[in-house]
This record gives sequence, structure tokens and C-alpha cells, in this order.
Amino acid sequence: NNKNNLEDVGEVVGNHYLIELTSLLLTIATFEFNNFQDDFEHYVKQLDQVLDNQFNHDGTSFEGSSHYAAFVTEALLICKLAIEEVDASSIVLKKIEKIIKANRLFLSTLIVDGELLQIGDNDSGRIFYFEFNEYKPLSMDWLINLIDYIYPNSTTRINYSNLPSRDTKETRFELTGYSKVAHAPIKVFSKDFELYSFKDFGIYVWRNDDEYLDIRCGQIGQNGIGGHSHYDQLAIECFAEGQWLARDPGTGTYTDDIELRNKFKSMQYHWGPKTKIKFPKEDEFDCFKLNYMSDGVVLDFDKYNFIGYAEFNGKKIYRKIKIKDGVAHIEDYSKDVELEEYTSWGENNEGVRDKFSEGYKRVT
Repeated sequence: NNKNNLEDVGEVVGNHYLIELTSLLLTIATFEFNNFQDDFEHYVKQLDQVLDNQFNHDGTSFEGSSHYAAFVTEALLICKLAIEEVDASSIVLKKIEKIIKANRLFLSTLIVDGELLQIGDNDSGRIFYFEFNEYKPLSMDWLINLIDYIYPNSTTRINYSNLPSRDTKETRFELTGYSKVAHAPIKVFSKDFELYSFKDFGIYVWRNDDEYLDIRCGQIGQNGIGGHSHYDQLAIECFAEGQWLARDPGTGTYTDDIELRNKFKSMQYHWGPKTKIKFPKEDEFDCFKLNYMSDGVVLDFDKYNFIGYAEFNGKKIYRKIKIKDGVAHIEDYSKDVELEEYTSWGENNEGVRDKFSEGYKRVT
């Protein structure tokens, strides 16, 4: 009985189970079976529960990874087509449509210079493999185009319900009595920009067509387990004047080299607070858990200001961003640990702090 082989139990019931359900629904829709209706209804019901469990209120994936978000969106496109083939009036189709369109907004917001940013693990697997460009593995415009083909009424307009209502004001929180470092200012914007907030996923983006700044701050994926998350709270990414100034490093590899995987997950590879916090050594049994970082907490934000904090192995650090005249001023604060400043960012190394990877085993 194939139902006994499904990955529907365990500490994390994640994308594996969603992909299995996708495959089963596609099989039922494609081939003729006797008495298929009971199985079809069972798997659609299971999928409905998965949609509630694996997607946040804003439609983003609970895995906490931008490339897993793309992967599960591919799966939901298959689910939509398969379910429609058998039952075009299924009530699950509306829920699938809402999630796919939410991810269209999310993914298109995180596509910079034609490439999808790598928040958390970058799973190199694809479903629509013949649309995917093996030589440009971060290029995801094809997925946006595919969504627009299947849902012609998809929109690129900003979802204003996702944005804060206020526009400009000074951030209220004052961090007097804390040690402070001010990093090298970054000239980001030469023209107007918008703020996009994905609070459930935990990323805040200021961008226009050509210029980009983000900060990662929010929940750790998989309801706190963090199997595909990195030590990236309060890390920024920035693209301006046609070049990367700060960029997420990617993943490096899957499980064949735990030391390399842990390096790519580490604070030292991300543009978060610069400090020499000691972390316990993690081995292969910790490979799909994030043990020594808290959720990020956002205290306040608007179009020109941000302040939030996270704990790294118990050490609380705050990061404050102020955008004035297109320049991002970034400061870190702590009472728990000694902080260092970035006197420059990654402008001389294509935005990379240490090493960069375009996917599993694609390390430069």
C-alpha cells in the first residue's frame, strides 16, 4: 500500500510529503484506474491539510527558504493542473491559486538582476526541468512567466495589504547604554523605491527596478526547527549601480560535506552582525536543525527605517537601518558581545563575504 510509504509523520512534515502528493495526484489525473475516486478525494483532502500546515498566512512557504518557495510553487502548479483534470470545481483550487499568486509576488520581489536570491538552503532540484537553465541555475524568470501563463490574471502590482500603513517617521526605539558600531554607509537608491514586507517569512525589502536592499529578520523555518535555515538573522543584501554590494552566499552542498555546509550556513558567510561569537560544533545529526539562533524580532519599520534584534547563541544583537537621501546607514547594538564594523562591504568581491554557491556543489 503506497500510503504506508508517504513521509507524512515526523518532527517536520515538509516539502517531501507535498511532492509525494503532487506525484500521486498527477498519476491519478494522467492514467486510468478502477475506483480511483476514493484515492483522489483522500489525496486532495491531505493536500488541503498540507496547504494549511506548510504555508504561512501570507502564502509564503514555512520552510524558510526562497528556493524551496520556488520548488513548492512548481509543485502547486502541477497540483492545480492535475486536480482540474479530475474535478474542475474542487474547492482546493481557490486555495492553491491564492498561494501561487502570493509566491509570485514573493519570488518576483526577490529576483534581482534576473536571479532569485538564496535565503536559506537552495535546493537544486526542479520539477519543470526543461524550463530551467542549468547554466544559469539562479535564473527564475521562467517560473514567473509560467505562473503568468497558467494564471493570465496574475498581477505585478504591489499587494498593499502587505505593507505598513505609515510612510515616514523616526524609529521610536532608543538603544542608550548599548555598545554600538556604525558600518560603512551604502549608497543604494538614486530614485524612488518601495518597501515590501513579508513578515511571516521574515524578510523586508526596499527596491525599485534596478536597486535593492533587504534584511532578514523573522521566524526560523519549519516552525523553529530550521532544517533549511541559515544563521542569517539581521543579514542584509544589496544591489546598486549594476553590482552586488552584499549577497547571501547560498548553500554550498547538501550532506556530503558537513563542514562546508556549516560554513555556508554560518554568520561568517552572511552580512549580519560582525562578531566573534563562539558556537558549539555541529555534526551530521544537527544538519537539518538550527540550534543556536533565535527568531528575529522586528521592533519597528517603515519606508525609511528598520530596527530588529535576534539572539546568536544567547547573545542579543540589534540592527538599525536608516535610509536618507538614498543612503543606507546601518548600525548594530549589543550589551552581550563585542561588535565589529564593516569598513567596506562586498563591492570588490561581487557582494560575497567569503565564498559563493549557486546551488549544491556549485561553489566559487
